[in-house]
Amino acid sequence: MLYSEAMTAYELLRFVHVLFAVTAVGANITYSVWLAQASREPEHLDYTLRGLVLLDGRVTTPSYIMLLVTGAALVLQGNVPWGSSWLVTAIALYAVAAILSAFWYAPLLRAQVVALRRQALAGDAYRALEQRARAIGATILVVVLAVVYLMVTKPALW
Repeated sequence: MLYSEAMTAYELLRFVHVLFAVTAVGANITYSVWLAQASREPEHLDYTLRGLVLLDGRVTTPSYIMLLVTGAALVLQGNVPWGSSWLVTAIALYAVAAILSAFWYAPLLRAQVVALRRQALAGDAYRALEQRARAIGATILVVVLAVVYLMVTKPALW
């Protein structure tokens, strides 16, 4: 026998929250794939970087913002206390990722486009920006994956 029940507002909100998480984290993961492919075909690097700037500004960042909004709504509607150790830790890590992304990674991507157009791949400015962007991007990804781990497992941390 099939069991069918209408989705509650809370379940719908949780579903949308997970969709934003998949979109945001999935997009972040694709950055390294696109950049690796572009490094093998440098003639496409400018297009790739501009595409990542677009993806970051129109898909990834809005998805992370909506994750915060839907996550807060889930806590307000659900039975998870704001003081839960895993939630407090996840929110702190989310803030770290947001700060790194907004104040370092996104500007570095835009600066790479400018440096690439001015000096091409051989320019010291471009290579320095690329190295910093790679390190910050990897750091953001690790932090975001830690948040996903906390959200999925909800461990008691203290």
